[in-house]
Amino acid sequence: ADSELTVKAGGSFIRLDASGIAISGPLARINAGGAPGSGSGIAIKMPLTPGAADSDVPGATPLFTLANDCPEKPGEPPAICEDCLKQARAAQQAVVPR
Repeated sequence: ADSELTVKAGGSFIRLDASGIAISGPLARINAGGAPGSGSGIAIKMPLTPGAADSDVPGATPLFTLANDCPEKPGEPPAICEDCLKQARAAQQAVVPR
């Protein structure tokens, strides 16, 4: 399999693959002391417990909700009026806010 690991920094790189180790840069210090860096770790967020997907029924009409993350601008009508939303739900149509 074609697997390799490449580490790049500035204009230099180190590539590890099946053919060996390739080092390219203005200065390569081999066996000249030093130590590996400690790194900063990773910040992976754990997945949430599945909820809605577990109780979903294939082919069921999805539930529509008003967008809470899109605040209305003063003096403008709402992105979706309630009557339009109700009509779209009754007709099982998708609604796209403006």
